[in-house]
Amino acid sequence: MVYFNPKGTRVYRAVTIGRIISPKVLRPIVIVGAIATLVFVGLWFAGIGYANWWHLMIISVATTYVLWVYTIFFETYLDMVPPHTSSDQNIADFLDYQAMKIATAYANGNISQLLLPMLKMRGFSFILMRMGISPKDFKRALLEYLHTHTNTTINGGLVFFLSSCLTQKKTQEQSSRPVLSWQDLFFGLCTHSDFLKKIIFDVHIECEDVHMLLAWQQQDDAKRMQQRRFWKRSNLMNVRGIGHDWASGYTARL
Repeated sequence: MVYFNPKGTRVYRAVTIGRIISPKVLRPIVIVGAIATLVFVGLWFAGIGYANWWHLMIISVATTYVLWVYTIFFETYLDMVPPHTSSDQNIADFLDYQAMKIATAYANGNISQLLLPMLKMRGFSFILMRMGISPKDFKRALLEYLHTHTNTTINGGLVFFLSSCLTQKKTQEQSSRPVLSWQDLFFGLCTHSDFLKKIIFDVHIECEDVHMLLAWQQQDDAKRMQQRRFWKRSNLMNVRGIGHDWASGYTARL
């Protein structure tokens, strides 16, 4: 019997850590810490005011470095934790990090609720705009729809929906262990969510067009994530030496 039990999966543990200390919250702190470090360095060299600016500089450098390493670790490891492969009955074992965040935010009710956490996903606003839909108008219309449609629109609720998405993904990839992303859930909602079906119909877009757009955006996300791992050999080898392409020209321009 197919069921959904996220607790105990590695991806769910990553989601739990992300809720406690979100990297999105830490990024501004890292930037402020870096600026403060530069200020302390300048005051230390200038010898202005407090004689031991270097004490504060060391504290600022250490704190900023730790937070920066955590954000990198989270985005490149916890955010990409592979799903568990021990069970074929637990749908949670087939979800990636972003899909798990969406699924665990769902409460009993209309399946279109899954669109709310998707609004926070990286690239979701881009998908809507490519479809000719304003993200603000989409969110407002979604909230109004959920306010008036509280009952679930499909039998079985979340488990049935995720099972349908998984079956569809297995057919597309010809794989017995596919991984469901938030793009896969969005594409599944194109046929299971009355709200999204109406939105797509109003803008005169076919579901296959949405699928192609989601696939392109997913590839772009994967490429961007790979580039963030600057310590990887493939990225380090792409750093070209100074003056590698300099052939000729005036000295001032070179």
